[in-house]
Amino acid sequence: MLDKNIMCMILVILVVKNNEANQEIVSDMLQLKGITVACAANVRIALDRMTTDARYAIVLLDLQMPEMDGFETVARIRATPALAGRCVVALTAHAMLGEGQVSKLPASPDVAELERVANPHAGTDYLIRFAVPEFTSLCPVTGQPDFAHLVVDYAPGKWIVESKSLKLYLGSFRNHAGFHEDCTVGIGKRLVEEIAPKWLRIGGYWYPRGGIPIDVFWQAGKLPSGLWVPEQGVAPYRGRG
Repeated sequence: MLDKNIMCMILVILVVKNNEANQEIVSDMLQLKGITVACAANVRIALDRMTTDARYAIVLLDLQMPEMDGFETVARIRATPALAGRCVVALTAHAMLGEGQVSKLPASPDVAELERVANPHAGTDYLIRFAVPEFTSLCPVTGQPDFAHLVVDYAPGKWIVESKSLKLYLGSFRNHAGFHEDCTVGIGKRLVEEIAPKWLRIGGYWYPRGGIPIDVFWQAGKLPSGLWVPEQGVAPYRGRG
């Protein structure tokens, strides 16, 4: 139970749960103790409120929220300088180790959501690389699966992409029909749109279709001077030769 002296210092507790009945139960319990309570139905609302209102010093967070689980939310809070010092308390009945929650793949890239996180080193030029050696999509002509090794390099600005949402976004191409060029360039453009990096490049190294391997390259922005950018390290296709 919270110490009474601490309770007097708290102006508002933010309860983050997507179930209205549970919200009401928790709110009633806290209000009986004389605590002012505000509720948020999802993580996006909660983060917006925390960023714009310093009164939310303590957050009661459901670890199993549907859009973004509590563990990822805490990581995002800790990576955001404006939210430093906020107290986050886990609020769940099913958080035992090993009870991982399955994340369903989005139905298509168009409906997939890419999450972004505040860059923890926004004043420093550095490189982030994502290697995707098992990327899969469908040929728009034959409907057969296509396979590629993608490499994404970017120099972040104010934002970095949240990795789980990126995995789900890329996985949503599994049942998406698109040409190699469209998939590769489209992924690069979507990332630029979402996180506005200083510079980004994507290399799409596609396995042969009809006997011809296709490689697709795209970049945007200006590479910061002096930034170390290693080679992407994907060898040209040689087959078994």
